[in-house]
Amino acid sequence: MRQKRKIESNIKGFKAWLSKQGLAESTINLYATYIKLMPYVTGASVNKALNKGLTAYYALKWYARFDKRVLKYLPSKPPRQPKPALRYPLTESEAYKILEYCKTAKYELYVFLLLLFHTGCRGGTIINLRLIDFEARGAELAPGEDYTTFSIKTKGGERIVKPISKEVYDEVRHYARSKNIKDKIFNRPCQRTYGRWLHKICKGLLFERYQGYPVQKVTLHHFRHLFCLRVYEETHDPLLCKLALNHKSFNSTERYLIGKADRSGEVSLKLMRKSFPGHK
Repeated sequence: MRQKRKIESNIKGFKAWLSKQGLAESTINLYATYIKLMPYVTGASVNKALNKGLTAYYALKWYARFDKRVLKYLPSKPPRQPKPALRYPLTESEAYKILEYCKTAKYELYVFLLLLFHTGCRGGTIINLRLIDFEARGAELAPGEDYTTFSIKTKGGERIVKPISKEVYDEVRHYARSKNIKDKIFNRPCQRTYGRWLHKICKGLLFERYQGYPVQKVTLHHFRHLFCLRVYEETHDPLLCKLALNHKSFNSTERYLIGKADRSGEVSLKLMRKSFPGHK
């Protein structure tokens, strides 16, 4: 009982200590709820808290700096948890319907979605795309070719080259000229603006998806998932899907292909890991 009372009394001190570290009040309260799952410090109570997810791991990691007893029970890496499949995936017909509408109603959103749809890049990558990176690669386009390439900076800060069709390339160039753009192609601080526009448009355009509960909301990331499925339907190669999406491991790609590659029996992702040891 003494240990239990000590942990409970420590929570107030823990919250005060987190506040001094500069954490937001909402984060402090969230971390404190996970620590309350641990009435006393034992391996079993720490594991019980860890089972609540990744946020619990970081809460315990902060608490370990405050109370050193937790350190011996805390793993050096967060526990790996399988990601769930994307709920209510976007169909290709719905994507074309959205693009067709945006082309006349919201041209800026149309160009943004067009790049997502044809490259599979993350929204955060597209929002930081600069005209100089786009045009430097496009200058290498040879006469008669129907595609070109452009350079992007990935989520991990790595520079890679992505292929793009000449039609999409010309559309982006046309948009840049019409807006007299010199640096960033999309002059928005973040992708949330485009997400709000998309949500508002889809509420009227794809009315049936927004009926009932839970709502089958369309997000920007749906276009990345759809790109992965299109690549798989054309190639039936999960390794190519992984490379096209610039994933570091097959675990992320597996989430995109649930119901396709992993369960259909056409290609086993576990077999792919064994066949390509360099790809985790």
